[in-house]
Amino acid sequence: MSSPELKTPTAAAEDDGEPRLLGAAVRASRVRQMLERPRMLSLEYQPVVDVARCRIRGYEVLARLPGDDGPAAWFAHAHQEGLGHRLDLLVLSRAIAQLPALPEDTYLSVNISTETLVHASFPGTLELAGEAADRLVLELPEDVGDEQLPAVQEALNEARALGVRVAVGDAAGGYAGLSGVGALQPDIVKIDRSIVQGASRDEVRAQLAELVRQEAVRQGAHVVAVGVETVEDLRALAASGVRYVQGYLVGRPSPVITELEPETEALLGSLATLQLGSAGLVRPADAVRTHADGEHSALTPVPGQDASPDHIQVVVTPSRRPVAVVVGEGEDAKALPVSLVVAPSWSVVEVAQAAILRERPHRYDPIVVVDDEGRLEGVLSVADLLAHLAHQLDD
Repeated sequence: MSSPELKTPTAAAEDDGEPRLLGAAVRASRVRQMLERPRMLSLEYQPVVDVARCRIRGYEVLARLPGDDGPAAWFAHAHQEGLGHRLDLLVLSRAIAQLPALPEDTYLSVNISTETLVHASFPGTLELAGEAADRLVLELPEDVGDEQLPAVQEALNEARALGVRVAVGDAAGGYAGLSGVGALQPDIVKIDRSIVQGASRDEVRAQLAELVRQEAVRQGAHVVAVGVETVEDLRALAASGVRYVQGYLVGRPSPVITELEPETEALLGSLATLQLGSAGLVRPADAVRTHADGEHSALTPVPGQDASPDHIQVVVTPSRRPVAVVVGEGEDAKALPVSLVVAPSWSVVEVAQAAILRERPHRYDPIVVVDDEGRLEGVLSVADLLAHLAHQLDD
């Protein structure tokens, strides 16, 4: 229960404009009092679940504040009064303090406004993460204005230099909405609950989710479907290749960092289907780095990579994102564009469908496989894919 001094009084004045001014003053007072007593703010953690591997991949940090107003109202009031960055940074610093307690190979995702991202106080707070910064994800709104974009990009570049990753939240606009955030180069894209809920019985929602997933993979990101509450929607999303989900069905927010419940593990196990990563079709590729100017004339082998039997090389950036494929060797080598990028979580049938839908000249080009961060994992030949499908039909 909130303390009496934090309750909003009923405006008694009837003069035009006075109640509105009184409301603004009360809002500002409430936010300042809360910032002066940070213990009033608490955090909860909602799991982000890896369906393919039946485990928790990360946790979204959710702020909990006193009184009847929800967190959205508190943050809106804070930003209206010019205090939004202080509230954002309080949540971020609290989340950073929890990084050492995270289970191995998981992350924390923290919502941050663009106003806070470009504020002078932001870098100092972010540096508190130290060597654990690579376990932190900053979740931004998708509606970054053109006038904000240069400053936001600069701030994100500085954060990424520390190892921080970037998520774009609530991509409710399908392909159109996601294509508009390409300048942010997100590592993670969240599919809004307005698309997710009912996707199992609504073809339009299902197609929107698929468009977001495909465009995210094309941009080198992976998707998290938010608001998963029914087994039917979970099955539909998993069948379409969505690997990461968040929602009450797989994990509710909790004041402590939790593990998967046994019944959730059983549910995820029942969804196991033949995915590309488990079919034994992905073979390592000889990865080569390209120069920063994009020229491929001098290819530098990446240490620790062995040439594949078919002499397929994948040209990658310094961050190991694929940009081209080289087939053959010596004078017979031929450079090809990357015409299809897939993830290990895609089903074999889904990969075959995507391959055959490519433009005719590239229909039988090697398929590039990337990991969760868009980095090269290997290659897949269409011949191996067809042979595998034919074997399944014989069985």
